[in-house]
Amino acid sequence: APVPVRAAAAARLKESEAIRLLAEPGVPPEVRRAAAGTVRERDALRKLILEDPDPAVRRTAAALVEDAELLSRLVVEDGDEGVRARAASRLSDQALLERIARRDPSPAVRREAVARLKGPDTLAWVLEDPDEGVRAQSVQSLPGTPDAFARTALGDPSPQVRKYAVGRLLDPPLLD
Repeated sequence: APVPVRAAAAARLKESEAIRLLAEPGVPPEVRRAAAGTVRERDALRKLILEDPDPAVRRTAAALVEDAELLSRLVVEDGDEGVRARAASRLSDQALLERIARRDPSPAVRREAVARLKGPDTLAWVLEDPDEGVRAQSVQSLPGTPDAFARTALGDPSPQVRKYAVGRLLDPPLLD
């Protein structure tokens, strides 16, 4: 059967059948990704996250796993920015999220970390991020003072970030 047909069928497999399929050699990546989406068993997800060579399969597994320790490991160690971003989007550990938001080389991963941060002092340092998307995410999601939003609305080099800052100033319930 053609790969798209096999992928559609794999997405409808029972979990035990999907786990067997994922263990078979030579299964096309599209089929493996579809099968991974049906897996819920902790050990099978762990194996996919830690051992699968296909980043799309690891991203799928990261979206399903509930193990915070495994997600923490993934966000720090995986070589694929999409996998790290997916893991960051599932974390709640504020210290780890701050470390990722400050240090990850990928703007996509930093944006996901910033979206999950909750600290009132976070806005000041995130607004120094070189990536416009990270700064925009911070203005949209982090608590801040009218002063901080006004400075951003007047001084950020990005029109998008300035627009979000003005929006926060014009919507008093969003202000702290």
